[in-house]
Amino acid sequence: MSRALLLGAGNNRTLKMGVGLEPVPGEIVTLDMDSATKPDILHNLDVHPWPVFSDTFDQVHAYEVLEHLGQQGDWRGFFDDFAEIYRVLKPGGYLVFSCPLPESVWAWSDPGHTRIISLESLTFLDQDSYAQVGKTPMTDYRGYWKGNLKLVGHQKTEHNLFAILQAVK
Repeated sequence: MSRALLLGAGNNRTLKMGVGLEPVPGEIVTLDMDSATKPDILHNLDVHPWPVFSDTFDQVHAYEVLEHLGQQGDWRGFFDDFAEIYRVLKPGGYLVFSCPLPESVWAWSDPGHTRIISLESLTFLDQDSYAQVGKTPMTDYRGYWKGNLKLVGHQKTEHNLFAILQAVK
């Protein structure tokens, strides 16, 4: 049976995105730090490692969650957060998420937002993108970032970025 992990689920128990991704999750496991929402896994996402086995989920979903993790400019924290997602995904699994666009009034209006996730910052998660190191101003994080998440789809609305990344293992 295909499984999905829903990060920062709150009271949500449904997947909002990812239609057409195979396999379709038959089980949704929720993870949240608020015990009042009765998640399947009670845990603060800023604490690593997450209490989840490696290579467990076909999909990880995070709607309006990633911008609450870490701090802007903390590149180690950025990669550590995505490394946890990469770790729990099965080979070929998908990260499906939404977050405010950097230019949206909501990006920094919410006092809980601590980081911007832009389409451009996702470039650093794809190992093939590092071919441009030395040709562009791209910083080389390959000594730290060992994962590989490839952008396979995205959409922008007035305020949000919706994206799907695939774990290459």
